[in-house]
Amino acid sequence: MMWGRARLKDLCVDAGQYGLNISADSYSTTGTRLIRTSDIGADGSLRSEGVFVNVPLQGRFTLKQGDLLLSRSGTLGRSFLTPLAAEGATFAGYLVRFRPSRDVDARFLGYVASSQPFQDAIRADAVSSTIQNFNAERYANIPIDVPSYEEQKRIADFLDAEAARLQRAMELIKKQLQILGSREVSLLQEVTALEGVPNVAVRRVVSRLTSGPRGWGALLADQGVPFIRIANIPRSGINMLMDNLAYVDAPVSAERERTRTRRGDVLVSITADIGSIGIVDGEAIGGNVSQHIALVRPLIGRCLPRWLAYALKAPNANTALTMSSYGGTKVGLGLADVAGTVIPVPPLTQQARLVRRVDEAMEWAADLRGGLRRRKDLLVERWLALVTAVVTGQIEVRTAGESKL
Repeated sequence: MMWGRARLKDLCVDAGQYGLNISADSYSTTGTRLIRTSDIGADGSLRSEGVFVNVPLQGRFTLKQGDLLLSRSGTLGRSFLTPLAAEGATFAGYLVRFRPSRDVDARFLGYVASSQPFQDAIRADAVSSTIQNFNAERYANIPIDVPSYEEQKRIADFLDAEAARLQRAMELIKKQLQILGSREVSLLQEVTALEGVPNVAVRRVVSRLTSGPRGWGALLADQGVPFIRIANIPRSGINMLMDNLAYVDAPVSAERERTRTRRGDVLVSITADIGSIGIVDGEAIGGNVSQHIALVRPLIGRCLPRWLAYALKAPNANTALTMSSYGGTKVGLGLADVAGTVIPVPPLTQQARLVRRVDEAMEWAADLRGGLRRRKDLLVERWLALVTAVVTGQIEVRTAGESKL
């Protein structure tokens, strides 16, 4: 089997077309779908939600099935192969459109764009250049190994079949993760549905309820005081996520002391991810929270920290928090919303017993969730290796029925 060598532009009808330079002020809820880099997933999928524009469009800005979009700024190399369903859409200025020639299988070119050699070429050129974005000319001149059209089609058919298998495996993992989440919700509902136990407002069982200082995002530093953001608060469970912890050069001030974290403080997301709950421990101790987080400090002898966290995470309280964020013209929760949320407060001995039960279940779920996510990562890793091997001729494709995953 003979392969040739060509540049991307040699396989397309032109050397790349930049998208529309249009401001967010011109976005609409109707009209022509505008595809932006942020609308394209890492797997090349297109988000179902998006923005639209109502402006006259020249033909070169209208997408056709098989058009390849490549990001030239931000997430360099992110690609999207236009399906029939997206035909007629347009694209934003930080994307470049390449339209394959008639003697090139567009699907093959789409797989090439996600392969390791193509992505390596982008990174190498981007590092060696002082230009802030990867322009159309650079993309156009990336070299590509090219087989005959018939072989391109066989490769695309094979990878389409493998992609379908991968998608089925990913959907199964997604369902298993959803089942885990549902079990956690059911458990929290069960342990907080207590007969004969007083339900009280959060304000009655805490000694401090405050939010982080404004403007501290400008104080971010390579080292200093731990700065806890919404990204550190988990969606599942209550144990903080510390792998992306930021730091600030915190001034000695009343603001620093007011929002300094202690072990056992409960943190509530009050803007994005409304109602996500975390509990301060380990590296998060002695830090400060951002303005998008409510710091809730339980009263010693009245409410255990982990009970408060689980009670706020439970469906009744969490739904109340979420619904409060939609009231009036507010964007997010106010401290009064958190303070007024009602939770059950049983005796401390009963709290401790219920916390142990939930902790054990959450630890089991976290282990299983971690295993599922590692399996997902491994599938993606194998998929990318397979794509690279096939589109570079390292694996000869005979039939789409021979799975390599």
